[in-house]
Formats: sequence, C-alpha cells, structure tokens
Amino acid sequence: MDALSSAKQLTLDGRFAEAFKILNELPPSGHSKRAANVIRVEILERLGQYGQCRALAESLCRAKDLDLRDRGSCEFVLGLVELNNGNSSEAVTRFNRAISLVNEAADLERRSWFQLRLLVTLADLSGAERTTSILAELRATARKLGLRHITAGLHIMVGEMEAKRGLLTSA
Repeated sequence: MDALSSAKQLTLDGRFAEAFKILNELPPSGHSKRAANVIRVEILERLGQYGQCRALAESLCRAKDLDLRDRGSCEFVLGLVELNNGNSSEAVTRFNRAISLVNEAADLERRSWFQLRLLVTLADLSGAERTTSILAELRATARKLGLRHITAGLHIMVGEMEAKRGLLTSA
C-alpha cells in the first residue's frame, strides 16, 4: 500500500495524527501533492486546526484542475468549519454545494456522508420536518450502496435527531 493510501485508511480509522505524519513525509510534488492536500484538509478539520484548514481548503478550491470529488470534499470541510464557528447558514450553503459537486461526479458514498451532516444541521436549525426529503433520499442511497458504515451512520443520526425531539423510544 502506498503512502497516500495508508494516509486515507488511517483517516478512515480515525487515526488522524498518524495519517498527518505520513502526509507530511510525502515528497512535495506532482498529482499526489494535490490528493495529499485534500486529505490534509480533512485531517486539519478533525484536529481542530481551523485556520490552517480553511486556508488550505480555499487555496485548493481556487485551483482550476481540482476534480469534482476533491472540490466537494473541500467545500464540505469548509462547511464544517463554518458550522464550528457558529455560521449555520453558510455551513448549509457549503454542504449543499459539496453535495451538488459529488453528485455531479456520481460519488454516492461521499454524497451520503455530506447529506448526513446536512440532515443533522437542518434538523437542529429548523426541525425534523424540513429533513424529510433528504432522509428519504439517504435511505434509498444506503440501500443502493449496501455499505454497512453508511447504514450505521444513518441509523445513528436518525436516532440522535429523534432523541433531540424527545422521542426516546424510537431513538
């Protein structure tokens, strides 16, 4: 497994510091640099390094040759930063932009994760009523993909939303 794949896997496993170390050891050139920087943006957000994260993500978004999936990931992370800073409306805008980009790239897995975050954000902002269409789409996509981690994430988020509404039995 190459260094970039190792960093991706460590990130998926939640081992962000180790993944960050591997990324910092990569040679600073070529296509792998851009891919490493997209992963780096995600890790910086997870580590709470929002200033560095925002600067790098915005720099990547300005790149003309950034593919739709990576641009979507950067927009999503910028949305998470906005959400952390208390700017929910800008976060929702960024999440929607990220969803649109990965949808155009036909990346159902990323779209599902991005929609999950949008679902929870909208439920917190304006109640569960506004999330019905997103939830229906997520359920259909989770069935279509058949990925356990997407289905589990959906169940966890719906349970969290139900608990916040005081529906503890269904949660």
